[in-house]
Amino acid sequence: VSLSSDGLVLAVGAHHFSIPPPGECRVYTFDDTITTATSNGGDWVPKGQLLRGASPDDRFGISVSLSYDGDVLAVGAHKGGRNNNNNNNNNNGGGRSETGLARVYKFDYSIQQWKLLGGQQEQNLNGDNENDEFGFSVAISGDGTKLIVGAYAHDDDGTNNSGQTKVFQLVAQQSSSS
Repeated sequence: VSLSSDGLVLAVGAHHFSIPPPGECRVYTFDDTITTATSNGGDWVPKGQLLRGASPDDRFGISVSLSYDGDVLAVGAHKGGRNNNNNNNNNNGGGRSETGLARVYKFDYSIQQWKLLGGQQEQNLNGDNENDEFGFSVAISGDGTKLIVGAYAHDDDGTNNSGQTKVFQLVAQQSSSS
């Protein structure tokens, strides 16, 4: 879970939700104008669409992080990543490399939806090696411009599960003019 600095936006990851579990993430905002039978001081309402992992067993939502204003969201999927081909049944998870991945979304108020930064699934931030578990932990800076992603099972220089941390600078996309 992650909470915006004012406590009014909440992100919840559910990495084992559904069968098979691609995982999902839901973001809520607190609306203090809602009165229900159980609450007369407001309620949590969805902010944008439900976000889901791309492939079975991604474990999307294992980690989530919100910017201070709750408009930029990072989500980790430690079993996702390159080569998510589930058409065979070998011993490496059905052909999956399980490098792990992270995605970053920005909320678009004009359409009331989360938009994947980079615009395409190919914009996933992937781990380096098979079974790195990249995305097991994610943290985004308060202003939503820096992202740190952990891969606890990354192997480096022959050391088993030595781990790895990567830091990314998120660059604002320029709109094209005609």
